[in-house]
Amino acid sequence: MLTLCNRDGAGVTHTRSSRVMLQSGYIPVHLAAQEGHSEMLALLLGPAGNVDVNSQAKNGLTVLHLAAQENHLPIAQVLLQHSCTIDLQTKVSQHPSHLSSSPAIDNNQSIVISD
Repeated sequence: MLTLCNRDGAGVTHTRSSRVMLQSGYIPVHLAAQEGHSEMLALLLGPAGNVDVNSQAKNGLTVLHLAAQENHLPIAQVLLQHSCTIDLQTKVSQHPSHLSSSPAIDNNQSIVISD
């Protein structure tokens, strides 16, 4: 395992499996969801991506938590299509719906998909 530092001093770990992980436990799919990068998310979730959509960072945040937190509903919908789990909790027992200010993500930990 190799640990590098970016310009901000944040550590980046690179393992032999070519999986990049920040010290926070985030992997690229976390960052794509958080920033709303749908094209990057599609690439990471594609056949060559080999990504676990339920991967949790050290604080327990999943990709869906981050999409919900930033109210990226199209990203959340893509994650649901890739069988992400909607009821995983963070280390402080938060579900994705707890982090969203959008009424489309309700308090029952479900994402309302409308036309």
